[in-house]
Amino acid sequence: MSLTAGSAVLDITPHSPNHLAGYANRDHPHEGVHDRLSLRALYLSNGTDDLVLVSGDILWFREAVLEPIHRTLEDQLGIPPERAMLCGTHTHSAPTTSGPNTNREYLHFF
Repeated sequence: MSLTAGSAVLDITPHSPNHLAGYANRDHPHEGVHDRLSLRALYLSNGTDDLVLVSGDILWFREAVLEPIHRTLEDQLGIPPERAMLCGTHTHSAPTTSGPNTNREYLHFF
């Protein structure tokens, strides 16, 4: 049996002001960038089954973010949601991905 693997890294550092997920009571967006944020993916296949692991520098993957990713993986790569594992690094210094202070332009990464 052979194993096929591939990986990718995407810089998801925001370019425009965003409210940070770990600062819900803060009434203004972030003031600068200390460290870059990234989204990392690993694809594995044994020739029969495909699997994708995704880790992102966000607080967590909420439904509003999960569904479009699962849909894209299934539509474009034929990988069903049960074969995709997504996890956030749970950083409180990443933009919020839901709620009234979410910058919808930032969500294009997902």
